[in-house]
Amino acid sequence: MVKQKRAAASAATARWRLWPSFLTIAGTLCVVALILYGVWWLNQQAQHQLAQRQRYNISFGDIVCQVPPGMTRETFLAEVRYLSDASATISLFDPELDAKLRTIFALHPWVESVEGVSVEPPRQLSVSLRFRTPVLAVGTDDGLRLVDRHGIVLPRVAIPDRVPQFLTEVAPPGPVGTPWPDTRVPRAAQLAIEYKPKTIEHRPQGWELILWDGRKLLVGG
Repeated sequence: MVKQKRAAASAATARWRLWPSFLTIAGTLCVVALILYGVWWLNQQAQHQLAQRQRYNISFGDIVCQVPPGMTRETFLAEVRYLSDASATISLFDPELDAKLRTIFALHPWVESVEGVSVEPPRQLSVSLRFRTPVLAVGTDDGLRLVDRHGIVLPRVAIPDRVPQFLTEVAPPGPVGTPWPDTRVPRAAQLAIEYKPKTIEHRPQGWELILWDGRKLLVGG
């Protein structure tokens, strides 16, 4: 009888000794379950936020903007994207959207400045631009090349009516979108804006301008 009581006590003691192990295992399983649930929940939230953000991604070709003379919006935006290596899609949630678009569009040789960037509901992105205006046609071995008021070389387009022509031989132009290397070109461009002549020539005594009515004008400097 004593032996039976001792055996029962030993079994009971063994069971009590196992409880901490059971509790440890159960606690560990609960922690793992909570971690797995947390990972799943975070993943669901991330997917939801991604879906929300993708709703506000637009194609670069959908940007609303003005276009330079003789170009379509599709062609202009394709050139802007090519020159800047911009992404095919634009996120309207991008906190640096304004700065990025200003940099991207400023790289196009027709763009003088980016006046503003605006987002309007539901998903319209607009960029306001100021384009370079041809003010002078400069003669080269490769034909007439247009420049703006700063003497920046413009892309090749048809010569607009009544744009003054600079007849003096000058150094060849640099790449499109850069200043003409001969400093007389920017000065001639300023004279073209001020006097609107038919032709301009640089002579030792100054600048000779022929007006559209045939009159001759000499300007010093």
